[in-house]
Amino acid sequence: TNKTKEELNEMDIIINMANEPLTTETASIAAKSVKLSNVNVESTGLVVNSQSVAEISNVEVSGEKNSSNARLSIKATEEIHISGVDFSKATSGYNCLEINLSQKNLAKKVVVEDCYFGNMTNNGILIFGMQEDGEVIIRNCKFDLATGGEAVRISNSGNAKHFTVTCENCTYNYMTHEHNATNL
Repeated sequence: TNKTKEELNEMDIIINMANEPLTTETASIAAKSVKLSNVNVESTGLVVNSQSVAEISNVEVSGEKNSSNARLSIKATEEIHISGVDFSKATSGYNCLEINLSQKNLAKKVVVEDCYFGNMTNNGILIFGMQEDGEVIIRNCKFDLATGGEAVRISNSGNAKHFTVTCENCTYNYMTHEHNATNL
């Protein structure tokens, strides 16, 4: 696009990639709000930074580990909704999904649903912080975890005194060392 960073921060962006791959080292999208769907993230990382709402749906993550810790890093100040993301075709990586990495950009609500987290050496979902009285909902997700990895890790970098985390209908499977050695 030919828009400046300032202009993008005032825009609502809708991107449907029609299942085309992102293959650059790191793809970064920043706007007032971001709705991204139907994309293949191949051998790269995807960073989405929204001034309000970020919606990510129908994403397939594949290929080798990228240069950052996360294959997907999502930040928004109001709401993050992630659905239908499949990490099972990734051949290596550290964290699948990182949310709210920056203390100054914390969401009030995070919903992660219908996702498959696998083939990473650390965490499925890493939430760095939430707004006070925020809400995290994780439902209908499958986690194939490396030994020592966690399905969900919450750091609370914003020092919120109260927020709610609800996990519904998720499955967790710790892979054997032999499986990890051939698939990570």
